[in-house]
Amino acid sequence: MGYFIEKIASDGREFLQKLLPPISQEEILSKLSEQSRDLLEKESLLEPEYYIKTKRDELKATDEQKMYLSGQLALLEEQLEANSVTKNKLETNIKTLKAKIASVMEKQFAGIDVENIKQQYNAAKKSSSSDEILALEKKRMEIQNKQYVSKFAGEGNKTKAELKAVHSEYNRLYKKATGIRPGVPCPTCTYSLTDAEFNTVKKEIIQELNDLKTKGVKLKSQLDDIVKLDTKAKEQFLQYQADDLKKVEEEIKAVKSSTTADIDKLRDILTYGNFSEEQVNKLEAMKAELYSDETDLRAMRSDDELQKMIESVKLQIKDNDVSRQFIKYLIAAANEYAVKRAEIMLTPLKMKQASIKLFEVVKSTGELKGTFKFAYDGKDYRWLSTSERIKAGLEVANLLKRLTGLAYPTFIDNAESINTNFIRPYGQTIFAFVKKCALTIQEPAYTSKEAA
Repeated sequence: MGYFIEKIASDGREFLQKLLPPISQEEILSKLSEQSRDLLEKESLLEPEYYIKTKRDELKATDEQKMYLSGQLALLEEQLEANSVTKNKLETNIKTLKAKIASVMEKQFAGIDVENIKQQYNAAKKSSSSDEILALEKKRMEIQNKQYVSKFAGEGNKTKAELKAVHSEYNRLYKKATGIRPGVPCPTCTYSLTDAEFNTVKKEIIQELNDLKTKGVKLKSQLDDIVKLDTKAKEQFLQYQADDLKKVEEEIKAVKSSTTADIDKLRDILTYGNFSEEQVNKLEAMKAELYSDETDLRAMRSDDELQKMIESVKLQIKDNDVSRQFIKYLIAAANEYAVKRAEIMLTPLKMKQASIKLFEVVKSTGELKGTFKFAYDGKDYRWLSTSERIKAGLEVANLLKRLTGLAYPTFIDNAESINTNFIRPYGQTIFAFVKKCALTIQEPAYTSKEAA
C-alpha cells in the first residue's frame, strides 16, 4: 500500500473520487442553511468549482461595468455643473458678435451701388468670353487632343513578323536536329538514316540553323533601328505640340489682358467694398466665430436632459450593485455547498488512525482546492517511521477493499517492523519477514553424473 500513497500521489485523488459513491445535489442542499438552499435551488452545481469560477468572472464584469458607469456619472455631473456658465457665455458672445458684424458690414458697402457694380462685372466677364477667345480655346483643345501617329509602325510590324517566323523556323530545325539519330526512324518521314546520311543531313541542318541565326541577328538590328527612329519622331512631335500649346496660351492671355484689369477691379469692389483685405479677413473671422458658437449652443444638452441622463446612470449603478451583491451571495452559498459536498463525499474515507485529504480550504477566499495529502496519527506521511507506514498502508488496504467491494490478498513486506498491535486487513494476508540468524553458505548437492 506504500505504492498507492508514495507513487500515485495526485492520481490517487482522482482514483479515490471515482470509487466514492455519488451524492445528489438535493442531499447536499438539504444540509445547507435555508438562505443557501433558496439561492442554489435552481442552479446547476455538478461542478461547484467551475460554477464558482463562472460567478467570479461575472462579478469581475460587474465591477468593470460599475467603473465605467461611475466615470460616465462623474462626466455628466461635471457637464451639468458647467452647463449654465457655458451656455450664458456662448449666448453673450453670440449677441456681441452679431452686433459687431452688423455694424462692420454697414460700413463695408456704404455709398456703393452694389447692384450696378454687379451688372458691370457680369458684362466684363461676358466680354472676356468673345468669339476670338472661344476660337483660341478651341484651337488649344485641338492641339491637346492631337495624338502621335507613327510612320514607322508598318515597317516595324513587318520586321517583327519576319523575326518571329525566323525564330519559329530555327526552333523547328533545332528540334528536328536533336530528334534524328542513325538507324532511328525519323519522327516526320519514318525513314531510318545511315551513318553517312545522318552526317550529311546534320551538316545541312547546322548550315540552315546558322543561316537563320544570321538572318535573325540582322532583322533584330533592323527592328532596333526602327524603334530608335520612331522614338525620336515621337519626341519631336511632343516638343512641337508643347510649343504650339505655349503659343496659343500666350495669345489667349494677351486677348484677356485687356479686360482682366477691369474685371479684377470690379470683383475687388464686390468682395472688399470700402475695406482692405485685412479688414475683410477680420470680418470673416468674426463670422466664423459666430457660426462656431451657434453650432456649440445648438449641440449643448439642456439641464433637464443632462439630469435625466444622470438619473438613468444612477439607476444603472444601483442595478449593478444589486447584481454584484446577488452574485456575492451565490458565490458564498456555492462555497458552503462545495465544503459540505466535500465533507459528505469524504465520509467513506474515514479510517481509525490514517486520514486522506482530497480538498483544502483557501484561507483568502474560503474556496476549496483539490489536493492529496496522507497522514497517520496526525503526522504527515513523509515523517512516518517504517512501522507507521506499514500500519497506515494496511488501513488504506482495508479502505480500498471496502470501497471496491473486492477482498484481494494483501502482501506485507518487512512484517518484522510491526508488532501485533495493528489493524489486520480483510481477506488473505501474506507476511514477509526478515529472519535474524547467522549467515551460512550451502553448497549444492551434485549427482555423480553432474559431477563428472
